[in-house]
Amino acid sequence: MGRPLNKKYFGNRNIGSASTTADDKIGGEGIASISVATAGSFTVSNTYKNFPLLNIGAPTLPSGVQATADVVFEINTVTFSSGGQTNADYVAGLSTAITGLGGGAIINITEVASKVTAVDITTAGTNRGEFRRGDAFDGTGITTFQVLQAPNAGTDLQVNITFRVKSITIVEQGSGYVAVPNLSWSGHTFTGQTVPSGNTPALTVDTGNVGSATNDENAIITYAYHTGGSLLLGDITKQVSTTRYKVKNATATAIAKLKATIANGAGEMNIVATDTDGNTYYVIKLTSRKATLVPAAVARLSTSAGTIFAPDNAGVYKMVPWKFDAAATGYVQIENA
Repeated sequence: MGRPLNKKYFGNRNIGSASTTADDKIGGEGIASISVATAGSFTVSNTYKNFPLLNIGAPTLPSGVQATADVVFEINTVTFSSGGQTNADYVAGLSTAITGLGGGAIINITEVASKVTAVDITTAGTNRGEFRRGDAFDGTGITTFQVLQAPNAGTDLQVNITFRVKSITIVEQGSGYVAVPNLSWSGHTFTGQTVPSGNTPALTVDTGNVGSATNDENAIITYAYHTGGSLLLGDITKQVSTTRYKVKNATATAIAKLKATIANGAGEMNIVATDTDGNTYYVIKLTSRKATLVPAAVARLSTSAGTIFAPDNAGVYKMVPWKFDAAATGYVQIENA
């Protein structure tokens, strides 16, 4: 065969997640961070129970590790609804800890003429408490209003509390992510409440430190059809020739051959290239420098068949230089992650 491909194009030098070796030598990335955009505003009570659970989508590549994160919540707003209206229940300017939540939040109480006139949280970002889904408090045993014991004789002050997301910290960055995963919230009823949203994951970036878990070299993406399976995204584990590769996907590891049309039978595979117009080709032969291209409309990528490198009048397919970076004049980009 022609000059073989460098093994780095197969992800063979990647370590993957530091927590396991099961995802070594695959492409894709992990999750570096998740932003806090719309923090939400919701209650936790007998009705609405636990703090929400953040769900991170699964990795795309076979053997990829699921990413996980720790979500910290804090108090968003606190308002009083009843109580504290007689017998100088609370002295003006009193700071009172909210009990029963496991997080140590502090509210300030304003009193005028022996009556509570306002409650608020201490300076933004301070003393708003920190609450996690795994904390002891789960809403059991309280009503819509959190009860605060009056320091003097009188009716206890009752306040209505809403919570929001304070921070999201990655616990397990995972591996094998081709694109940023979808996020969702579960385990909480948001009726009439604001759901946290716009939280955007960011993928890890390759440091180039080969041999470490921070080495996330991109690898060629394949779509292979194995016996008894279907057309699935996968990784090359070994090059057999310029047209045949040992490919691993979610169902099996087997030898597959590049095909000029969509792979639909056992032992067939596709590698996709894109030109500067964003249109696509099936690669039917791949060397270290050039790809032989067949124009192809790739429905799964929502693209049209490329024309820049269409066959000549004699029907001979073009051999074109390729790279992983964005396509440029005279070059195509091989799909990679």
